[in-house]
Amino acid sequence: MNTAMCNFNKALLLNNHKSSYSEKDIEILDEYRTVANCGTFSDKTEWENIIDNIVEIDVSKAYTHALSQITEIPIFNIFDNFENYNNQPIENLSLYIVETDKQNLFLNKKYNLCYGKFLKKIIKNKNIKILAVKTPSFIKQVKYNQLIESLYETKISDTPYEDTFIKKQIVNVNIGLLEKSENKAVESFLYTTLDEAEYYRSLYGGTIHTLQQIIMEDKLVEDNNNPLDAGTSNTHSTNLKTEIRQEGQTYYVLNIKQQTTLINGFRYIRELILQHHNYKMFRDAKTLVKNNINIYSVKTDALTILDSDVEKVQTLINFSSERGGWRLSKTEKIIFPSEHLQVINNSRIEITPLETTKIDVKDEWDTDEICDIFEKQKRMLIRAEFGGSGKSYACASMAKRGYNVLFVAPTNVLAEELAYKYKLECITINSFFGFNAEGETKNMKQFDASNYNCIVFDEIFFYSTSNLIKIFNYVKNTTDKIILANGDVDQLEPVEIISNIKNFDEYMDKCVNAIFPNYIHLQENKRLKTEEDKQKLKQMKYDILKTDIPVIDIIKNNFKTTNKIITEDNIAYTNNMCNKVSQQVRKMLGKMNTKLVRN
Repeated sequence: MNTAMCNFNKALLLNNHKSSYSEKDIEILDEYRTVANCGTFSDKTEWENIIDNIVEIDVSKAYTHALSQITEIPIFNIFDNFENYNNQPIENLSLYIVETDKQNLFLNKKYNLCYGKFLKKIIKNKNIKILAVKTPSFIKQVKYNQLIESLYETKISDTPYEDTFIKKQIVNVNIGLLEKSENKAVESFLYTTLDEAEYYRSLYGGTIHTLQQIIMEDKLVEDNNNPLDAGTSNTHSTNLKTEIRQEGQTYYVLNIKQQTTLINGFRYIRELILQHHNYKMFRDAKTLVKNNINIYSVKTDALTILDSDVEKVQTLINFSSERGGWRLSKTEKIIFPSEHLQVINNSRIEITPLETTKIDVKDEWDTDEICDIFEKQKRMLIRAEFGGSGKSYACASMAKRGYNVLFVAPTNVLAEELAYKYKLECITINSFFGFNAEGETKNMKQFDASNYNCIVFDEIFFYSTSNLIKIFNYVKNTTDKIILANGDVDQLEPVEIISNIKNFDEYMDKCVNAIFPNYIHLQENKRLKTEEDKQKLKQMKYDILKTDIPVIDIIKNNFKTTNKIITEDNIAYTNNMCNKVSQQVRKMLGKMNTKLVRN
């Protein structure tokens, strides 16, 4: 059993399937999360006279079936925030906040979470209003059905009923783990005096319990006044009694509970499973009601109906022994819910749009003016229209004001270039946060930045989203430093894919804006000296990014070209072209025609 449990757990709870949560995400998940239904559809007094004729039907392995229906999952990070809905097309694995004032088995709260794949099926309902939407950065394919089949092919118990029961429990326990939102731990401290325990409780909280040795001793005791023997000759009796006494010193145990809210996990996958289950219950119950079948109560995966309707119900919804099939589960001793089913009136959480502020610079050649802005704003992104506009130079100028500046770069090469150019300390993002190339922190120590009061994240648009999340949390939790970043979304993209469904430029802008909502935008290239060259650069950028002009035509329009190879050292884009150029150069130099290509 333990082996089967561990194998299923490892296959389901994959680390790269985790989503990360912002504080707003946690608030919304806690308030709007999908819950199973439990309640009666009418007052029990209305059907007390027929209660003996009511039976229960339920879904076989309901949650296992719901899990098996999932073939792809959404993965969100803290930058995939909820945004107010503005009539965008509904996407299957985008997550929507939906308001309703009419209860049903799918939307059972006033404010609900609803994936697009289900929202498409119920959107015609006039009682539904879409308030907000959250789009994942990744959608990944999964094979949960194969995982379940593999579990059920594994023999755990020789008893068929027990074997099936254990496998069902393995799936349900792991689905429960998907919802884990907190880590809890208890630390216990032992003290010899109550005063000492009380002192530390005043500092750290907790509860105090006593600990002392207890001696239990059985003794024969003669009882001369047994009231049950009054008026008889048997006025004396001997009884065995246990005497309890405390011995030795009393110790005081202070138990301090620690509880941490998880900032990543699998709660969005759990949401998808519960919505699959609730939608099946909603759909099948709707079919029964439409065909004049009275439903008296619902409890998670079970409905109650009249025994005389069972035969008809079997023709309306899927009755079978397979997972997800309905079955007649109880004909007596049915435990009905104690409360009437009604809409859960939860609270609305306002969605605040992300706002960015552009800080105007009167003279972008004046680094003193820019540094004044840095000092005032404390958090600032420096964008630029072109490379060579002085983004890094402006940040490095903080050193002239007496700041101890630390540059953080995405690569070793850039770190070395910055350190050489500005004569300032520069380290890689890996060294700063203390993780290796695989993202592991084992045997890695986070850089001690306590001696630096100005941190610069250079070329921030070249970082992966996992690094941007680390920067986001660092900026949020660091209050004693000026933190700057610079970069251009039009420059090189990071090696790691940031999303498999979103536009790179738009998404990177959104991620960086969430970290640095205030920004400066430098407009002028500082390396070019003539106005003609500056205008030519602007036109080239426009032609490359905004038009369909072939690249070769853009090159010919802006650079001198030649069909002759007249230099010994050349750069080519492909290995094939390198070989051709190499052959021509060697021919020009009178050497043997041997292929020499350096990748």
